[in-house]
Amino acid sequence: MVGEDYAGDPQHPLVARANTFISHAWKHKFRDTAEAVLSFAADWKGGEPLYFWFDIMVLDYNFIDIHPDKPANFFDTIFDTTIK
Repeated sequence: MVGEDYAGDPQHPLVARANTFISHAWKHKFRDTAEAVLSFAADWKGGEPLYFWFDIMVLDYNFIDIHPDKPANFFDTIFDTTIK
């Protein structure tokens, strides 16, 4: 399914509910994350098309340094709330 164009195909729309979650940690190279995603998609054996939720912009982890006054579970709570 990687590289195929589903534009205009109602059976495989370009945008749909995500069924695969990806998280990118800023301490790692983005290229490594992208290569892992492409490898996963190329090896996908599921019956349905893959739709990714990529959380690259869900939570700014630099916020931790700016707001050390937040409770320890603040980031878990905000993350869970954001992805629901």
